[in-house]
Amino acid sequence: MISVIVPVYNVVSSLDKCVQSIVYQEYTDWECILVDDGSTDGSGLLCDRWSERDSRIRVIHQENQGVSVARNRGIEESCGQSLVFVDSDDWVEPTYISLLVENSKDADLVVSGLFRERVDGGTDLSCPLSDGIFMIGPEGAHFFTQLNESYLLYAPYNKLYRSDIVKNNHVLFPVGCSYGEDLRFNFHYLEYVNSIYMVNAPTYHYMQALSVLSRRFRADQFENDYNQWCIRRDFFVKKGMFTKEAQTVMYRFLWGIIYDGLFLYPKLKDVKKHYLDSILGIKEIDELKFHTDVFSCGKWIKWAIVNNCPIVFYIYFKSVSFFSH
Repeated sequence: MISVIVPVYNVVSSLDKCVQSIVYQEYTDWECILVDDGSTDGSGLLCDRWSERDSRIRVIHQENQGVSVARNRGIEESCGQSLVFVDSDDWVEPTYISLLVENSKDADLVVSGLFRERVDGGTDLSCPLSDGIFMIGPEGAHFFTQLNESYLLYAPYNKLYRSDIVKNNHVLFPVGCSYGEDLRFNFHYLEYVNSIYMVNAPTYHYMQALSVLSRRFRADQFENDYNQWCIRRDFFVKKGMFTKEAQTVMYRFLWGIIYDGLFLYPKLKDVKKHYLDSILGIKEIDELKFHTDVFSCGKWIKWAIVNNCPIVFYIYFKSVSFFSH
């Protein structure tokens, strides 16, 4: 049996479509655990109605404690041999579970493709390179790099996890982490993974338009993004997968993280020059000197970054502020 875990919080407008897409799955041996995280808009009542309509749906009501606690509660209450996550503002194709299950026999993790539904109504597609299994280690570096480059290892959806790995190793979503908890969960799980099966088919619809947190201004954006980058880089190195290709991808990410962090400075309140110092003080700055061609930005910006000159950005931002008034 497969346990489908759905955290629910104030999603009355999208919950029916989400749960209906689970009920209509071609694969039928599943339980769906709806964890109502203290909803105040009627979502909890909708959950109860669905449980009355389908005996495979269970509802847990709890005080609002956040999505990580909700997912962890779902894991704790689950009875399936495998775990699948669906967010309550998303929906899935009828083959979502069946394709994951069909390819899980020899794999510790199954990853499928997904549709990213944009705010403007358009759709972006992210899929693994091909169908097939690969091993975590040097021989699987190319495929693991591609999954990272395509952002397919960030979230818990579009994946099938082995319940025994999760529960025996206490792999849980970190509580009190407002951003990046999904990636931390996945890379904790990956510590116990030997093989990954890739499904080159998009079966999950991720609704970017409703993902408020991803667009919210965060004063600690650089710190969070950099820490997540370090988690990924350390895993590549530990597993012998930090190839030239992986370095190109990962240092491109790091350039973007540093760039975004620096140009967040004008939006920050009560932040002194030490904020810029801390960004350019990371130990990987020297490594970026050998990867200046993987990211596009102004030459003066690259020069100031690789030469660790925060004063250049400080003067630039002060000048922009002065002449804009």
